[in-house]
Amino acid sequence: IKKSVNQWYILFRVLGNRFDDAMESIYKAQEQTMIATCDPLFLQIHADERKMKRYAGEEDENFRKRIANCAEVLRLGGSDEGVLLAIKTLGYNNPEIVKANVYTGRCKYDESGQLYIADESKEDRWAEFYVLIQMSVDERHPISTEILKKEVRKQKYVGAKDNYCFEYQCGTHFLTHQMIMSEHRMTLSFWDYFKMDGSWVMDGTYMMNSEIREYSIGCCCTFKIVSTEKIGRLSRHLEHNLFYMDGSWIMDGSKILDAYVEDTEEIEMKSVTSKIRRKKMADASRYGNALAKAKWIALGSGGVDEDGQVKAPLEEDVSLRNELIRKEYSSVRQESETEYEYDIHIGELELVGEYISEIALIDEDGDVMVSAAFLPQGKDETETTYKIVDSY
Repeated sequence: IKKSVNQWYILFRVLGNRFDDAMESIYKAQEQTMIATCDPLFLQIHADERKMKRYAGEEDENFRKRIANCAEVLRLGGSDEGVLLAIKTLGYNNPEIVKANVYTGRCKYDESGQLYIADESKEDRWAEFYVLIQMSVDERHPISTEILKKEVRKQKYVGAKDNYCFEYQCGTHFLTHQMIMSEHRMTLSFWDYFKMDGSWVMDGTYMMNSEIREYSIGCCCTFKIVSTEKIGRLSRHLEHNLFYMDGSWIMDGSKILDAYVEDTEEIEMKSVTSKIRRKKMADASRYGNALAKAKWIALGSGGVDEDGQVKAPLEEDVSLRNELIRKEYSSVRQESETEYEYDIHIGELELVGEYISEIALIDEDGDVMVSAAFLPQGKDETETTYKIVDSY
């Protein structure tokens, strides 16, 4: 029988289209019963079941998120977790809650996580907290501030007072530069030798004798660290050269019995600002914490490897690789508005025979602020001053 005249075919062709439409309607209705897939027009129906209202200007997705998390927000009501979840449902991605005493710097956390009073001069705000929200400068607020306050106050602990802080972030790209300077200074004083230039008569009045005198020599090393790049500088060494009366030169006035030999060599230095120091500076900028002051300077001999190559210090280093001595800095002076120079004095009998190849500036908490590594510098029986410049 042809399909065109088959009555069963004609019947099921009509009924099949009706069944397809019915199944599509069933699937559509099923989607509308779920918050994640329903149309925006049905969001208010789900909200009415939970006794929620839509805020003026609230976007569809934020409203959908707030409805979906309603039960969890109610379960966590009165806790920090509940407040943070309520803020996130409004469209803010990374909110934080900080105690007011911590935010203002009155209190700090110790290593065990316990609060202690760090600055009693600041007002005690024990029953207050801050809501911190970070946003890009070109990011639009998902909801008004009044609605944010209303949601926070619905979920917060009854006796707590809420405060708000919005941090707007922007990025800039710039080049950083670093300068590391090693400077050695030696001052020698000599007596006036008898010169063979006819200025005195060789009649036996004067004795042609000489001696080698020990001189006190001061050595100054300065390391200036501005960023975390490396740069090579020069080290200068001055050595006194004596002319001995051993017949190696003619006493005809052509030689003057005082001279210097100057020898220069290039020294490669690598430095880094420690990660913990940068973290402390970031926390001080954000929370107003007091920044630990510089207190010690440490010297060590672990700045080079087995082949004598300078090893770059790491920002994660918490100490020198082979610390030889640590002393409180002797003096400090301001070099510019953003630079302070610290120095220590190493006595004549300290570290004799050691080869110093690393230096670090350490704060009062015992944490490394900046460190540098360089080619070994021998220490003999001379008083030596080491200086390091902390730059911001």
